[in-house]
Amino acid sequence: SLPSMAHALDAYYLIAPAEASSNLARYDGVRYGLRVDGATTGEMMDATRTAVAVIGTEFEIKYLSPSWERVYGPVDGRSCHRYFERRDAPCAPCRILDAIRGGKPVVLEESFAPDPNRAVQVHIVPFQDEAGSWMAAEFTVDVTDLKRVQNELASRQRELTTLLDNLPAGVFFKDALGRYLLANRNFCEVVDC
Repeated sequence: SLPSMAHALDAYYLIAPAEASSNLARYDGVRYGLRVDGATTGEMMDATRTAVAVIGTEFEIKYLSPSWERVYGPVDGRSCHRYFERRDAPCAPCRILDAIRGGKPVVLEESFAPDPNRAVQVHIVPFQDEAGSWMAAEFTVDVTDLKRVQNELASRQRELTTLLDNLPAGVFFKDALGRYLLANRNFCEVVDC
């Protein structure tokens, strides 16, 4: 009943990857050569929405990027748990200590405490300074836009699957090596996949 329905799948496969690529390219400035003329390292990190804190084994903040100070204010000698979480005691579990004791990086995703609608990815990397003291660098990257694009892509994938599964014919896609990439329900009923 729709004269252009025969071209819907072709159009979708042309538009969806281009749209996804365009959206992802906007959020990956470093890969595609972010340019900030005369920028310091701190300004570059601000432009990529990355914040850094270096924290010692006694929870002391040894370094804090200016972006954190804009959110939480000056450190004023506060421990990391008092500064970031407004807690009197260390967090349980303390991921900084987990990284230092384990001797390997810890990576996690969580909501950003001041704004629960923002998602961040946290990389905690243990290291020793010149004197041999252990500490950890915590890199926090805002991934809110990335998560939104990933959710949008997942939604488009569900739409495509729904469209394919409701076609009366069997449909499948293979790669250049002949491996099946995707098949709809009708195709799977015929070939038992």
